[in-house]
Amino acid sequence: MARTADRLPHPETLWSFAAAKAAVAAGMGSFWPEGRRIAEDGSLVLEDGGGNWCRLVRVEGGRFLLVGWDRSGETTNPYRTPTNLFADAPAWLPWEWIGRAEERSALGFAYWWDGREWARSDYPGDVKEDGVGYHTGPYRDAASATEGIGGLLEDGHLTELEEWEDAGQEEFDAFRARVGELMEAVGHRAVTGADLGFLSDIPFDADAAMSVLRRAGVAAGTSPEAVPVPAGTEVPAERLRVRRLSDREWCLLVEPVMRACRERERPAPPETGPLRELSDALRALAADHGGAVTYTVSMGEWSASPSLAAADGSRLDVPPGLPDFTLRRAEAHPEHGRWFFLRVRATPEAVEVDRAYDHWPEWAGEHFAIGGGVPVGDVAAEMERRDPRWRPDWVWLLDEEVVYDPPADPFARPER
Repeated sequence: MARTADRLPHPETLWSFAAAKAAVAAGMGSFWPEGRRIAEDGSLVLEDGGGNWCRLVRVEGGRFLLVGWDRSGETTNPYRTPTNLFADAPAWLPWEWIGRAEERSALGFAYWWDGREWARSDYPGDVKEDGVGYHTGPYRDAASATEGIGGLLEDGHLTELEEWEDAGQEEFDAFRARVGELMEAVGHRAVTGADLGFLSDIPFDADAAMSVLRRAGVAAGTSPEAVPVPAGTEVPAERLRVRRLSDREWCLLVEPVMRACRERERPAPPETGPLRELSDALRALAADHGGAVTYTVSMGEWSASPSLAAADGSRLDVPPGLPDFTLRRAEAHPEHGRWFFLRVRATPEAVEVDRAYDHWPEWAGEHFAIGGGVPVGDVAAEMERRDPRWRPDWVWLLDEEVVYDPPADPFARPER
């Protein structure tokens, strides 16, 4: 059952003050490159440059949709119960638009305004925060917007101006009061060029700012230029499916099967420059640490978990700059694929190399790239590139269908 969300400001209020921040960002130009803008589809986009973002879009019939993601949110946490943001969604949501938004980034929250109130889908009991407050609180009213936008302007320019070097609190208070007057005009959607006049003494493009305000319908005598996106007519069936495994649980499901799998025999890759570089470095380390070292690394697409041990088994610090990723790319085969695990046993005179493409070998240790089971996304990306004839039997566990209908026994592929 959908939950009402009284803590969110009215969507028109949110729209006006968020548009004001986008306008100020436009006026500040390249100094503030973060993505605060009105997008081509008419949605209002607010990004903070650190991965947190939200989008507010008008939907036909006087309705709104607010979606986004924040690092403080728990709805996409792989260690928590999966959250279906649209389990209780109404049919009128703009499903095609939502699909396009999801192509850009995973959604951490979704709220809809039906003309009377905000609502969202119910969350699992262990999800307490979705991060939406960090994206709506600064635009709750004129006072909140004054605080945020005033700080943006002050930090951005005033402190760099020579005449403000010795400015006292009175000068800053007076400037903040002018920002407050501007926000009052924003709240009434009656902003004129004169309201931006107090910014003429700092590097600020008032024309660029007014252009955004006119597009948003916040300038005096204007209305939002964007045509509301079409409403949906029914909830797509896939939106109603209940995900039964979290990402963490999926990773742990695959792990024992990958550990038990047998490795397919492959020809050893030809010697490459990165392998010679790694071998030389390890032979030198072996000479300094009892005559032998063992270097082990597990690798995903963008992460690695290396370890180095001396002849007596004691741990050594892994020196920086070893060519792990370069070596894995250099040894990639268009059919056989890329290895996930590498072990190099070195003495001052020679090296012995082991690779694992299909299974998680005992010698690889307890952590795969970043730990916590098999990194399913990374492994799936590798299997997609690999010739089907060289994919292990357990590859079916990487299908997204598994999180919705997990097998009772991951070692036995169910008939479908």
